[in-house]
Amino acid sequence: MTDRYSSHAANEYRLSEKFRLITVSLFGIGILIVLSNYLIHVIAQFNEQVFDENPWTIAARLLTAVTVALPAFYTARESARHRTNGDRATQRELELSTLDPFIELMPDDVKTAIRDRLTDRYFGNPIEPHNVTAPLDTETITKLASAFKPMPKFDQSGFA
Repeated sequence: MTDRYSSHAANEYRLSEKFRLITVSLFGIGILIVLSNYLIHVIAQFNEQVFDENPWTIAARLLTAVTVALPAFYTARESARHRTNGDRATQRELELSTLDPFIELMPDDVKTAIRDRLTDRYFGNPIEPHNVTAPLDTETITKLASAFKPMPKFDQSGFA
């Protein structure tokens, strides 16, 4: 029986690592996008070019950031969930494999009482629901939006 918990834990840890790798890759892509955008502006300044910043370019950047960040948050949450499942299976395997050596020298009535008590713990329990929550709720978004003030307009020299 403990072999099943062991193989289940190993499978959950493998899935956790896959999701973790995907998460790191997505965040890496996001960082590369930000760095490339920064480098484009730095190179343009050396060539004395000026980029017109307008709401559309800002919206495009925000859309790009959200497009990369949302899957990264999802995969990070899935990685954590699989790691938690693996930890539970490892803990259950450890408890079941050490139960008999632990109670070996105890009287039979104590052994039976311990096994009866543990039966309720291991069997007949409901499965925990997997609740999906958004990284930001509407209240937080509203507070963030109200905290931002319009940016001052800058002239060619960079001063307001």
